[in-house]
Amino acid sequence: MAGPRRARASLRNPILAGYTIEQDNKDAFARMAAAAGISASAMLDAMIEHTETKPSGEPIWWTGPEEATLINPD
Repeated sequence: MAGPRRARASLRNPILAGYTIEQDNKDAFARMAAAAGISASAMLDAMIEHTETKPSGEPIWWTGPEEATLINPD
């Protein structure tokens, strides 16, 4: 499901994130971006820029490692 693309050279320091996520989550994220009329990468940047964090750097909604399956928490 390809959505809108960013303008060429619109990123200052682009990288490939290299994360592996569940296909259902990727699809849901792509639908959110498409509904907003932006690319998935622009949606991720916007979500990061608008997520309020605790002084520790964690998102304010994060309650702890039990929310994720950690293989190696180090």
